[in-house]
Amino acid sequence: MLYAQVDKKRWDDIPNEWDEVRDMFQYLHKMIYDYQVTFEARMFSLPDTPQYRCTLVKWVGNRVTRDMKRETLLETSDPAQMKAALTMLISDAEEQTRAAKQQVAW
Repeated sequence: MLYAQVDKKRWDDIPNEWDEVRDMFQYLHKMIYDYQVTFEARMFSLPDTPQYRCTLVKWVGNRVTRDMKRETLLETSDPAQMKAALTMLISDAEEQTRAAKQQVAW
């Protein structure tokens, strides 16, 4: 199945069932920049094919030299599955943020 990436300016056109995914990603992105979420819309109307799918990407590498590699962590058309993955990442990012704040306080 062919999907085309939805421009970030057009994310408002994506159905409301993905709103929480977008909000969770924006919250995660405030704490850590290593992740990216993309939305894709199907290009052809085929039966039993989801209209949209979402991809969670992690960028790994050296930010100074910009030698970054793209790792696809999850690609799904199920908002609940993406929310579960983002929940785990948010939990980990919050823990790291708290630890960094405590270390600075010492």
